[in-house]
Amino acid sequence: MKRSLLHIIALAITAVFMIPLLWAISTALKDRVQVFATPPRWVPVAYRALDEAGTPQTVTVVTRIDAPAAEVKLLSGPQAGQTIPVEQTALRQREGQTVAQLRAVEPVRVEVLRMFPNGVAQVRFPSQTRSPKQPLNVFMPPQQLTEYVHPQWSNFTAAWRSLPLPFHWFLLNTYTITAIAVIGQTLSCALVAYGFARFRFRGRGVLFMLLLSTMMLPPQVTMIPLFLIWTKLHAVDTFVPLTLPAYFATSAFSVFLLRQFFLGLPRELDEAAMIDGCGPFRIWWQILLPLCRPALVTVAVLTFFAGWDDFAGPLIYLHRLENYTVSLALRMFQDQYGTDYSLIMAAALVHIVPVVALFFLAQRYFVRGIAMSGLKG
Repeated sequence: MKRSLLHIIALAITAVFMIPLLWAISTALKDRVQVFATPPRWVPVAYRALDEAGTPQTVTVVTRIDAPAAEVKLLSGPQAGQTIPVEQTALRQREGQTVAQLRAVEPVRVEVLRMFPNGVAQVRFPSQTRSPKQPLNVFMPPQQLTEYVHPQWSNFTAAWRSLPLPFHWFLLNTYTITAIAVIGQTLSCALVAYGFARFRFRGRGVLFMLLLSTMMLPPQVTMIPLFLIWTKLHAVDTFVPLTLPAYFATSAFSVFLLRQFFLGLPRELDEAAMIDGCGPFRIWWQILLPLCRPALVTVAVLTFFAGWDDFAGPLIYLHRLENYTVSLALRMFQDQYGTDYSLIMAAALVHIVPVVALFFLAQRYFVRGIAMSGLKG
């Protein structure tokens, strides 16, 4: 009973945290009108209605009111002459004239054209199927609309091609930087952790504490000095500042994680290998590293996440569009299409999918590496 209750609580918490991701997927599959629809809907839908010839056509629902409504023509205000739908509760009689209380403070004089007791839908037929005499917006009861699920897969194609360069160019840059950083960070941190775990030398504890203390140092403190160093080395606007530091064990947490895992391996393995003539480096490479696979996968996954989502580093060191990563491309995409949330969410999902896929593929090793790093003996 207790175990089932814990599972229910875990599923409930997971469902809450999944809401933003599900909302992003839902938004990426909608068109612009559905994104701003009120009330919002999770499932992307489309509507069909009969045109003047009685042929079903896919239409765009501009406004829908599921309450007693009316089609009115505005007689005053900045939008005078337009025809819009309003709820019947917004209509008033004042001095023998009909007025409607819209978003403006003062009521607007209107002319009631038609009443819709069961609600009204303002729809727009495709331009290629609309006759010259047919108005741009048609008002009809919602019951005349046929609803069906219609995801807008074209949003992903549009997002892929909307930037000056194809989106795969930025993905390739990000994969290159992240892959090089993952290899360097994993191997260098494993080597440093092996030294702290297996060798006894004077000042080992002090050096290890000094290494861990760098975790409390904000990256903003070293941002300007590092930029000046890379500028002197003429490495700005290249991938070098984003990849080369990974080969110097710059992640104190990864060193700590691997050191704890090395401490959990029996020293008899080292002694047996020494008897067979293995040196320290060969012991590390052929004996201990294969046994540390869960911890190595954990470090690789965490490094991949950090490199894939890094925004500040590429923003500082990469200037040319050809060198941009996905994070910078998304920022540029948001600047150009800030109000088109369907395209923004489609581009964001392209950025999210590799991270989610990698986590699920490495989940078994990832959880095991975290759980076993604190064990010893």
